Amino acid sequence: MNVFLMVRRKKTTIFLDAKENTTVYDLKKMVEGITKVPPENQELYKDDEVMEQHKILGDYGLNDSTAKAQAPAQVGLAYKESDTLGFEIYAVLIFFLQISSHGMCVEHFRSYLSSSEERAKWLTNLFI
Repeated sequence: MNVFLMVRRKKTTIFLDAKENTTVYDLKKMVEGITKVPPENQELYKDDEVMEQHKILGDYGLNDSTAKAQAPAQVGLAYKESDTLGFEIYAVLIFFLQISSHGMCVEHFRSYLSSSEERAKWLTNLFI
């Protein structure tokens, strides 16, 4: 049966359909066909869990009853930023919790993270 997916990264949404026994690697190849970003530079997430390349979509509970055409399942997408920085952070909830706990407005936070040095400091403080 078909599994309908909504792959999301920042402001980009990609709608895909696949089979329940499609591997995560094959899903990354589908994404590459649209975004031109190779699978090794992609990380896919289901419920904030990194999806492993060798597993199938069914291993993550993605099937014809949980991922329908009228209600596709959401899969997160992050790209590798560079050889040294690793992958982008896919943590929408953590982002908002961190902002609100520091009493920061979004505009201030955006300017604060404008440099990679400040972004690295923020991420370090987030996980310590």
